[in-house]
Amino acid sequence: MAQELNYLELFGMIRSGTVVQQFTRAEINGGQYAVEVEGEVKLEDSGPYQNVENPDYKVSKGLDYVTRHMDELRRMPSLHSESVDFSPTSEFNQLCRNLYNQTMMAKQDPDLQASMSRLPIWEVEEELVRKIRKVPVMLLYGKTGCGKSTLVPQFILDDCMLRDVPCRIFVTQPRRMACMTLAEHVCRCRGWPLGKMVGYQVGGDKSNISDESLIRFVTPGLLLRQIKHFKSPEIRQMTHIIVDEVHERTADVELLLILLRRLLAVNKNLRLILMSATFDQKKFEDYFGCDVFRCDRALELPSMRVNVEMFEVEEFWLGSFVKDPEFQHLKELYKEEFGADFDKNDAILYNWVVDCALTIIARFKLTNDAESIVSDEERARGSVLVFLPGYSDIETFCLLLGKMDPSRNKWTIVPVHSKLKQEAERTIFAPPMPGYRKIIVSTNIAESSITIPDVKYIIDFGLTKRSSVDKVSNLSFLKLVWCSQAEIKQRRGRAGRVQRGKVYHMIPLELFHDLPEEPPPEITTTPLTRLTLMAKSMSICHGAIQNGIQKYLSPKQIFAEALTSPEEQDIDLSILTLKELGGLTLSNGRNPIDRYDGEITFLGRLMDALPIDPHLSRLVAMGIILGVLDDCLRLAALLSVETVFTNRFKADVQRYYARLWWADGSFSDLHAMLRLYEKFCLADDPKVFCEESDLDFKTMREVVSKHADLSTAMELSFPIISETTAEINMSDEEKDLLLKIACFGAFYPNYFSSETLKTESEINRALKTDSDPRKTVVLSGLPINSRVSYADQ
Repeated sequence: MAQELNYLELFGMIRSGTVVQQFTRAEINGGQYAVEVEGEVKLEDSGPYQNVENPDYKVSKGLDYVTRHMDELRRMPSLHSESVDFSPTSEFNQLCRNLYNQTMMAKQDPDLQASMSRLPIWEVEEELVRKIRKVPVMLLYGKTGCGKSTLVPQFILDDCMLRDVPCRIFVTQPRRMACMTLAEHVCRCRGWPLGKMVGYQVGGDKSNISDESLIRFVTPGLLLRQIKHFKSPEIRQMTHIIVDEVHERTADVELLLILLRRLLAVNKNLRLILMSATFDQKKFEDYFGCDVFRCDRALELPSMRVNVEMFEVEEFWLGSFVKDPEFQHLKELYKEEFGADFDKNDAILYNWVVDCALTIIARFKLTNDAESIVSDEERARGSVLVFLPGYSDIETFCLLLGKMDPSRNKWTIVPVHSKLKQEAERTIFAPPMPGYRKIIVSTNIAESSITIPDVKYIIDFGLTKRSSVDKVSNLSFLKLVWCSQAEIKQRRGRAGRVQRGKVYHMIPLELFHDLPEEPPPEITTTPLTRLTLMAKSMSICHGAIQNGIQKYLSPKQIFAEALTSPEEQDIDLSILTLKELGGLTLSNGRNPIDRYDGEITFLGRLMDALPIDPHLSRLVAMGIILGVLDDCLRLAALLSVETVFTNRFKADVQRYYARLWWADGSFSDLHAMLRLYEKFCLADDPKVFCEESDLDFKTMREVVSKHADLSTAMELSFPIISETTAEINMSDEEKDLLLKIACFGAFYPNYFSSETLKTESEINRALKTDSDPRKTVVLSGLPINSRVSYADQ
């Protein structure tokens, strides 16, 4: 007998994946459901209403029921963007008015305000806000140090306060450290507490942001996740989006621009400001002009240029160094490495170039004595900023600096990289002790967004690590490459802010002229697995409605809307990889099997929600199924780093025995790492524990942070799962067994198996394996009397 449902129950059943008899199709049409009665279907899409008490409802005459309740259904938010009401709510309007009144009472720092008023962009405030009010998209060119990152969001906020209109400003920065430092600086200037009127959010940490934050500094990836569904509440309050350093063209920015272009076409209240020191205006005009301004051809987007009067900056190139008498011994090495046989595709950090840089730093002015290539008229000991490609290079360089004569060189050495804690990041901007010179050794983190005013000398090795992808395995890796011209110019701009500066390029000038003008867009150099999942989960997957039928966009159609589209074969490979991992179904919901598309599964949604490689999300899924979620989250965090162990056990057998002891007879690195992690978290002195246990302390801190991010992501995206699995109690023996099963299930079929093969026919039969030949290694020719060294019983 048919059971009557209210529309929330019906909606929940359709969206939760419950098998609903009598339905063959449920089409969304601007908030309406058109249901055909007949047969049986299972819809795997997920939605907000999933608490259906009785999953065995049998619905008859569904079309009649939906028709009777059509008015209610129309009021439900549709996945299609055009049905969303983008006007701000009365509650948000009142919140803004209250905050504006509080802001007027804040006590501002007069010295900081005076220094801000001297920034070049201050002079164009009135013209800038007038243009932003009039047009949906504008381009802002601002040289390094003009004040655009700090002042533009304040200009917009002040303008909205004067006109008594609500605003919520999102400012994207490519790096976490920039989000933190910019938010703190704005709060200091205006006399506001951090996290109230102005805040920042990185990862899952919301401690420095609140509902009252009208200016929010976030990373592009975080903003993308918050607004990827057009019906999210953030969109209704969002009035301005500032994409800073847009020239970097990260993969998250590419997807964000796809979403924003569609959003601008339907939300007339939204304003988008693209900012950078340099980017291709024609490319952005072609991209935004037609859709946003509703015309047949691209229009010239409104733009502004803000120039900066900088102090003189001298530039030196590696070829000029070797002419100095002190570097005569480097002439032959220079000719050998950068001669006729030099290959610019083979980037190397040469040891002799590092030694050259160390010598230059040591010869910086300490007294008023004249020196050869490094001279200085002022007594002020300006800071040195060194650009190196990676963390290990920074660590080695800092170690070499520390070993130089400390009685002559009074240095404060500050490493800068993504693994730094927030407390350490603040030392970058702190002045050194009197009589000391600050030497900042950084990756490309210090290349943009943040400005260190006292930098006088730049030493740039012209190298960076860029994400690349193996076209066969679809696995990503960091590749050492020469920078682009734009990146080298950005680094040069770090000097000359408050005094004359000098830049020492540790590459030949000829190489610079031969480098590409801009870095390649990340979307063309990284695996698309994660991006494909994110694209599939965005609302724009649901295209226009034609003849009452909801049209869907395939990944290829979505990526075709990017500023730079990836190769089709890379998209195909990402889809096949996701199907192999279980993130997408074989069918696209319309055809039995579709090689180029598929429906996102629960595992796919899990992969999309977690900030780890999709392969590791399978381990988390197995943890959910088997009731060992938290341990699997720890393992996923541990496996997301290269290794937590140091290499010192190679020189000390006892350390290796200790490592085996941690494995507790399991002969498993995973088991050993899990035990070590638990003890690390409980240790009174974690640093001493790492030293005694052959662990890298900095890597372990990174794992702790990653575990916290994963736990937060699970709580936010799957709160019911997190609460349910937390209640499961079991013995240690049961947990160990279930963890083994979880690992077997997660990493199938990447196992090592062995068998003794004597005849040629047996060998040929073994080679005819069902495993992927691109990911399978067959070892032959081993000694006949070889045997298993150990086996887990």
